[in-house]
Amino acid sequence: MEDSSLALQTHDGETEDGKDANENGDGAQQIRSIHTKLTRRGHTKSRRGCLTCKRRRVKCPEDQPACHNCVRLGLVCEYSFKNNPSAPLQSTGGQFNLKDLRLFHHFVLHAYPPLPLQGKAVWDGITSYSHNYEFLVHAMLGLAASHLCLSGGGDHEAEALEHRVKSIKLLNQALCRPSTSKIDSDARFSTLMVLTFQSSYMPDGMLEVFHMIRGCMILTKSTLPKYAMVLFTKFSSDGADEENPQVTRNSVQQTSTFLTNASASLTSLREMCQTKFEKQYLGILENLVVMASVSNMDTLLAVSSAYNVFGEPDQADFNHFMDSHNHVAQLLVAHFFILEYVIGRKVLTPFIAAFPFRETMIRTWIERLATKLAPEHAAYLDWPLQMLEVMELAYLDLPEIPNLRTSDCLPQSVDECSS
Repeated sequence: MEDSSLALQTHDGETEDGKDANENGDGAQQIRSIHTKLTRRGHTKSRRGCLTCKRRRVKCPEDQPACHNCVRLGLVCEYSFKNNPSAPLQSTGGQFNLKDLRLFHHFVLHAYPPLPLQGKAVWDGITSYSHNYEFLVHAMLGLAASHLCLSGGGDHEAEALEHRVKSIKLLNQALCRPSTSKIDSDARFSTLMVLTFQSSYMPDGMLEVFHMIRGCMILTKSTLPKYAMVLFTKFSSDGADEENPQVTRNSVQQTSTFLTNASASLTSLREMCQTKFEKQYLGILENLVVMASVSNMDTLLAVSSAYNVFGEPDQADFNHFMDSHNHVAQLLVAHFFILEYVIGRKVLTPFIAAFPFRETMIRTWIERLATKLAPEHAAYLDWPLQMLEVMELAYLDLPEIPNLRTSDCLPQSVDECSS
């Protein structure tokens, strides 16, 4: 207790008798020594330091996602999350409350993204390390809030927007630095996926969806050396036939009223498409109509192409396509969402329940578009608007094509999605 009293009293540079420590020769050195001993006396060894600091046998400050030691020395900082699987939500450093805990619980049980199909185990794995990434936590909370709004769980629009803004801001800050570990890369990609699905739940999210998807494409191509979320592996043209030889491509060509009318409506848009990317996207949609009468796997590949293509154009072409005044582009997008939904109801029948708000949001987007189209463009939205009236039954008019088996859409194991 005497040492403690001395430390408290000499903190401002005075000794017990009031003399300046600097006037007592080595008094200051003695005080620092006592203070150091007292500080070390209460120290307990932490086992949560990064692997690099452990190998160097130095004390780790345990900063997340990269500790100060590693950042200062330019070393790769990686934590072993297996040693701390139950770290608290607030280990990100952010401030969360009981409402946020409810949202987090809702995300884990109900609001996690529906891709990969039947991929709850994948998202459970992601939530197990989300506490180390505040941008990921905010994205999860935002998606959960939007999900509650649509599922009748109350008005959470303000919370959904607040968490979304925070997530995007923090993610942008993180993207200014290179990934320091595989989990670090996965967290960034997962955040973009969560933000993408939140866009699909927003009344004004029709174009925002493609902004997020472009971010996913660019991130996987140029920034992340590896990422665990192999969400579209089964839909890629690089290996679909080899892994699924039973999905035939030589089905007899058939037609339906739905596909015939879709083709005619797309053809009417051809003369309006001026830019290279507008023409390219129209071609992708026309191919989707053709593939819908061939096989389910070809249809899924065509749908995937309609999303993945947004990672290809340069920024100027992409910005032009996404311009709120580019009604031609929005007409193309409206046609795509109708095609995707109606065809998807048949092709992905076993999984359609995982997308409960899809029809609601497509209806909202197209009706909102109808209110802002220029008079000369209004007629080109006739087919999508007509489809809104019969959308629930339209898929029954599609030609009979080979049924897609559940195994064709699922990863072989959870490890395949996280390797």
